[in-house]
Amino acid sequence: MGERHSDLVRQQQQAYASHDTDDLVALWQQRHNGVVLAEGLEAIRRLLLERLGYLPPDTAERQSVPSVTVRGAVAGPARTGWAPFDTPDRWLQIASAAGIFAWVYLVTGLMTALSQLLRASIGDSGLMQIAAGLTALQAAFFFLVLQVLAEGVRVALNRARRGAPAGTS
Repeated sequence: MGERHSDLVRQQQQAYASHDTDDLVALWQQRHNGVVLAEGLEAIRRLLLERLGYLPPDTAERQSVPSVTVRGAVAGPARTGWAPFDTPDRWLQIASAAGIFAWVYLVTGLMTALSQLLRASIGDSGLMQIAAGLTALQAAFFFLVLQVLAEGVRVALNRARRGAPAGTS
């Protein structure tokens, strides 16, 4: 792609920035008509991702998936439709479910460890005490991992909504 292509995309993005989001969605969905050049499509794609967080589904009647050509090179099939994971609300649902599952896993793991300790105290088995400790450690570890992942998704989405790049503090 080159610097010239990037400059053209930036110019197109500035030109389309004043358009209403609904207009951009309509242009995106009608992109197969050949009205917008490749640089314009890239600019519209960037603006829609920035504004909506996902690309709207393709409503074109065409059965074949077109390819985007940049200076004679085929970049691959154009993306049509969107997966269910492309929406921020879906990621928040997944993060919430992971947080709930983390608590359930912790509670059941600690109950299992307590049960093993009770059996160990009755039978006076040192091996069962070690198993109880390892069970509690495993439950705590997976609880922490799931909580960190869920919180990371929430923080990333909040930063994206505020417009801050995901890699900055």
